Amino acid sequence: EDRKYVAGLLEAYPKRIVLVNEEIQGFSENSITIDQYRATRDGLEYLYEKYRTPVVYATGTSFFKAEHGGMRNRAYQDFLKDHGLELDDRMLFTNVHSIDDGLKMAEGVAPLIPETKAVFANSDEVAVGLIAGLLKRYPGITRICTTGSAAARFYHRLAEPQTGLAAIALPSPSAANARTAFPQLLSAYRAA
Repeated sequence: EDRKYVAGLLEAYPKRIVLVNEEIQGFSENSITIDQYRATRDGLEYLYEKYRTPVVYATGTSFFKAEHGGMRNRAYQDFLKDHGLELDDRMLFTNVHSIDDGLKMAEGVAPLIPETKAVFANSDEVAVGLIAGLLKRYPGITRICTTGSAAARFYHRLAEPQTGLAAIALPSPSAANARTAFPQLLSAYRAA
């Protein structure tokens, strides 16, 4: 988020740093953009197939504006449409960014648990707060999964000390981080 800091790093280490993000204006020579729409849609489809319930959706933006995160939001809108699901305001959490936001979000998600078993959070920080908040409310939760090694490290450092539960680190489904072939990825997710 700090463009001056990023520019300084790129200048200090030419050709040694590659940025991976949704859209990085001004850094095209050293960046790879990832398909946020496809990654979000794949995650939503996975959750829907696994649990056959509506998916709670958390975004760091307002939902209908075309801003950072807009492609992810459009993926959720298209997901709902393609499955004949109506947008349910109770299942939509907007402008959430931090661990504290995730903790607060847990209060709104908890009453939805009879209707849904799945949450898609657009932020690792929000996910960590949400997990911690739900574990306080539902101490019977025995399994936490993260997607990708970065999310696993983040959870281990920030949430595991609070929750006491180690996370199962699943391979990242992101095409930008694809180190696992699809059949192995599918097996790992089904096993979790």
